[in-house]
Amino acid sequence: MIYFHHFHKSAGSAAVKHLSSKLTLPDNHVNGNMIDQNNHCIEFWNYDKNRLNSFLETFLASGNTLLIAEWGIPNLELIKSYGFKTITIIREPKERLWSNYCFDVSNKNYYGSLYNYIRNPVVPYSRRDYYNYEARQAISKHYPVDQRTISPLQYFLSGFDEIITLENGIFSKSKNNTSALDFSLMPRSNVTKKSRLRSLIKKTPKLTTSEATHLENECEDDIQLYESIKKYTTRN
Repeated sequence: MIYFHHFHKSAGSAAVKHLSSKLTLPDNHVNGNMIDQNNHCIEFWNYDKNRLNSFLETFLASGNTLLIAEWGIPNLELIKSYGFKTITIIREPKERLWSNYCFDVSNKNYYGSLYNYIRNPVVPYSRRDYYNYEARQAISKHYPVDQRTISPLQYFLSGFDEIITLENGIFSKSKNNTSALDFSLMPRSNVTKKSRLRSLIKKTPKLTTSEATHLENECEDDIQLYESIKKYTTRN
């Protein structure tokens, strides 16, 4: 059984498609995100322990083996206690934010400059500190008060069994590899050959020098977190 956390614009949709071909998702979902009979997203990442226990028992009793969330991180320790392997993909922060900006512009969800997009985020995934923010939110929701001093890096490394990094179209998987990746996120031959996986990563316009510098400066906290996580990964 797998819990996959889908960070926005980090090849999550491709991963959901692949994993759902191997495992069982609930019938009612949108890109892996469970929905109720009114087509509202089931926000189980906001559940307390009692409610999440009840949710997971019903989820498993229905024969499901793949659990996915995109809009918030649930209580990973409780999810793991039910036998789930927890997996996520973390994309290089500048690439992720640039991809998100281009996606919103191309879909006419945003019309302003990159500078204003970064400085005035309207949703978490447009934040320059997206990974840090999501980790802090999860810590404040799911950890006892006396344990909330844990860092985002410690949270990621303890909460996820597998962290795959994505940079320049190349996936790298974690050193603490387990059987969860026997049905890897992409075809095995592609991973071992370090394929660019162009068909799975939507191309975005190239950054100008000034845009690249701006992203480098603005994403400093997430870049530091990403680079620290990379120390625990290895290319195959």
